[in-house]
Amino acid sequence: MVDLNIKKILLVDPKGSQEYVPIGLLKIAKYCMLKGHKVQLVRCNKEGYPNVGHFNIAFVTSYFTWEWKYVWEAVKYAKQHADKVYLGGVYASLLPEHAEKSGAKVIKGILPEVENLRPAYELVPDCDYSIVHASRGCIRKCKFCAVPIIEGQLKEKPTIKHLVYPPHKRIIFFDNNILAIKNWEKIYLELLELNKQVDFNQGLDARIIAKKGEKLVKQLLRLRLYADKYTSIRMALDDIRYIDKAEKSAKLFIEHGLNGRRIMFYCLYNFEDDPEDFFERVKAILSWGCVAFPMRFQAIWMPYALRKNSYIGKNWTQKELRMVKEFIAKYGFGGALPPYLAEHFEKAKDFYEAFDTKHKRLEKVAKLSKFLV
Repeated sequence: MVDLNIKKILLVDPKGSQEYVPIGLLKIAKYCMLKGHKVQLVRCNKEGYPNVGHFNIAFVTSYFTWEWKYVWEAVKYAKQHADKVYLGGVYASLLPEHAEKSGAKVIKGILPEVENLRPAYELVPDCDYSIVHASRGCIRKCKFCAVPIIEGQLKEKPTIKHLVYPPHKRIIFFDNNILAIKNWEKIYLELLELNKQVDFNQGLDARIIAKKGEKLVKQLLRLRLYADKYTSIRMALDDIRYIDKAEKSAKLFIEHGLNGRRIMFYCLYNFEDDPEDFFERVKAILSWGCVAFPMRFQAIWMPYALRKNSYIGKNWTQKELRMVKEFIAKYGFGGALPPYLAEHFEKAKDFYEAFDTKHKRLEKVAKLSKFLV
């Protein structure tokens, strides 16, 4: 951790598309408050940043790499109000050399000093959820993922109860692979005791669910699962090699009473797959009665990381990527492809027919989709 022999600390959350409270800043806030320092959190809104007084030090966080200009604006603001400015978060950890050009001192990765502290949720009184990490890192080494760079190998915590703010209604897990931890049974029992809504936000590992089977599925279904109004469980089918395991995991949940419409599979495309591979995965997910959530791969290396949707996979074309985007916009729901599209995908002979927004089969879907969500 940096030198905190100071009195006033400014925490800056930049403008951007991140929808959750800045959990990293709130952990730093708690650490500083325990040391006796005065802390102020500033979040950019429609009016911009407020005019605050002088601070000894400022911490700025960052999220998506392509939102780096917002981060630089936040650093500029922080430098006007603080003697020293530190920048951390995803963008700073993935592109530290570029981030340093903002004028801030870059902190990469996770701060171990704050990791086991409950965030200072009192700074965000409108928040009704606790963001929790029962672990950091992952057992997988997926080439498309930033987790191995930022968090490294799987490291788990013995307990999570102290990380949950009692007034909150929901627990949101940001673990990358919570089912891979050795002390899952203890975490599970703590969740039963806490009796709050649970959202495994980053998704559950379908391969582990398929392997562990019925016992694990029954445990998960005993929890108050709530990702959103329509979703209980998130998993992923990013690689067609694991389609059988994904199907087994989905059917286990359905066999034990969960409506398939409440199961969502993240579905990566534009990486090492091709359009036909993506089509087959989406078709399979919909055929199980589940929801497919297409996720376009965003490169985490320069120069593509600095501009959203600038990277085009070696097996894709701009036209094909545009077809997916337009299809989701016209026939999807909230960015996802619900099972009301299953029949269309099942009858489609290939990617091009499936994602043809003008196909006659879709006329009926367009009329009924609002009733079939």
